[in-house]
Amino acid sequence: MSNRLEAVQKLADNLFGTLHGLNLPEVICDHGEGIYLFDQNGKRYMDFSGGPHVVSIGHGNQRVREAMLAQMEKVSFFFRSFWLSEPLVALAERIIKVSPPNFTLCQFCNSGSEANETAIKIARQYHVERGKPEKYLVIGRWQGYHGMTLGALSASGYTVRRSKFEPLLHQWPKIGAPLCYRCPYELSYPSCNIKCAQALEEIINQVDAQYVSAFIAESIGGAGTAGM
Repeated sequence: MSNRLEAVQKLADNLFGTLHGLNLPEVICDHGEGIYLFDQNGKRYMDFSGGPHVVSIGHGNQRVREAMLAQMEKVSFFFRSFWLSEPLVALAERIIKVSPPNFTLCQFCNSGSEANETAIKIARQYHVERGKPEKYLVIGRWQGYHGMTLGALSASGYTVRRSKFEPLLHQWPKIGAPLCYRCPYELSYPSCNIKCAQALEEIINQVDAQYVSAFIAESIGGAGTAGM
């Protein structure tokens, strides 16, 4: 084991909340290029996960690096309550241009968990503002995963990640995942008549539509199902 690796592993005792468990990794991520990551010895690895499934433009992308540097040389942070940002406004405009016609507003967040928390709060605020504060339930899917913050985890049906925090979570209703490979309703497509979609209507009727605020779902199942 190299002195560099030993030194980093000792410092890793200061880290909290890592995903590797008790056994520390025996490689240091030194740098990345495109779809590859390189360890401390220069060995190359293909990054099949794309980071946490979000590094879609590759590591060390020169255009991104140059754009980040140019912005940081101007200003790296400001409080959006008091200032407008030309790059932010321009990005929102570009996103809206390639979005479906009914998507006309952008809300920028730091993570998927934060984005889902914000979506849940926006749905709640919408109902309160229109005089229906009784609408608070967020229907999710079993095996769905929307983040590790308490609201996002409440909407998730990923039992392994929920288990330690159950007393803190909202017990919002869930329906089965749309997973033909292992159908939760033990049916087969197309004779099932898309039971997984019908289940949403059924549970809305069960809990009473007047209390339902939103339904949250992944267009492509990630951590929980890895299926479309």
